[in-house]
Amino acid sequence: KASTVGVSDDIPCEEPLPELSFTRFPKGDPTPQSDYFAGDYAEAKQAENHEQAMQEDLIELTALVLSSAPIGEYDRRVVLLTRERGRIACFARGARRPGNPLMAPSLAFCFGSYRVRAGRNSNVLVEAKLNAYFEKIRSDIALTCYASYFSEVLQYVTRENSDASALLLLAFQSFRALESERIPNRLVRAVFEIRLVISEGEFLPP
Repeated sequence: KASTVGVSDDIPCEEPLPELSFTRFPKGDPTPQSDYFAGDYAEAKQAENHEQAMQEDLIELTALVLSSAPIGEYDRRVVLLTRERGRIACFARGARRPGNPLMAPSLAFCFGSYRVRAGRNSNVLVEAKLNAYFEKIRSDIALTCYASYFSEVLQYVTRENSDASALLLLAFQSFRALESERIPNRLVRAVFEIRLVISEGEFLPP
């Protein structure tokens, strides 16, 4: 015969339940009063401020790589011709490691958007997005010589913290002309030199 168990609603309690109290913090930037949470909160706040400062130091530039040289075991030193800041040099850390995302953007004659962290003594290349790779120039020795000549001249005439929009456009169009089979390389060089001296104010066309 099945038995039933009844539960009464009036169950006596020997000890009363403790009252729950909540601490109301002021609006704005609350700081917990407990020492246990204060340390974690301070560390989180410091990490957030550090990350925000790192983001503010990043500079996004439209640039063309004029030259790239190995530094150390895995790094590269890259010279960029930028539209916003003229010619700048930066270090691409780990760019020579296989699979590193900076391996391709740190090569010479690449064009795209580069994000650089400005430092006191040096600049560091953080990331890049390529728009033009100019692979045909690097695969042909004659085109590589012409492009290297253009890059060397641009490194000589450009300066830091200056507007280089015209020279960046000249370099980009010259590299595109080098890859075109319809335009002779000697003509590309002549047009590059004439446009360069005009932009520098050394020659005024009639």
